[in-house]
Amino acid sequence: AKAKFYPGVRASSLILLDRDGRKRTRFGGGAVIHFLPEDRASLEIDIFGGDGDDRAAVIATLGGATYSDFLGRGRRCFLNPDLGVRIGYGYLGGSAFVAAGDAGVELYKHKYLMVDANLRVTTFLSDGGADVALVAGGGLVVPF
Repeated sequence: AKAKFYPGVRASSLILLDRDGRKRTRFGGGAVIHFLPEDRASLEIDIFGGDGDDRAAVIATLGGATYSDFLGRGRRCFLNPDLGVRIGYGYLGGSAFVAAGDAGVELYKHKYLMVDANLRVTTFLSDGGADVALVAGGGLVVPF
């Protein structure tokens, strides 16, 4: 048997660097589908709660990452670091194009389970300007 794709869940936080009167930190979660785990290609959707006048924020991105040949090329069971980029759609008080740089680590990797954590510098580009945020997250992925 061979897995066709790798679905999973994520927990994440969005931290606005220039909050401009908005809530600085929002917590949320989402879903992820890895297509090529060796190349870390994935589609991710995160939803962050809002309160008061702040609406919920959404980030939906497609991207990938690569492993370092000098640090095990992603073949170890523990602590595989990776770097990547992501692009997609975001909603932060209005629709925006999203671009992100990603630094992550697979905390545990097995044939039937992967646990990872990452930190992303994320930019929301819209007609109203640009917003920069840090998105920290962790996920649990299983083969299907």
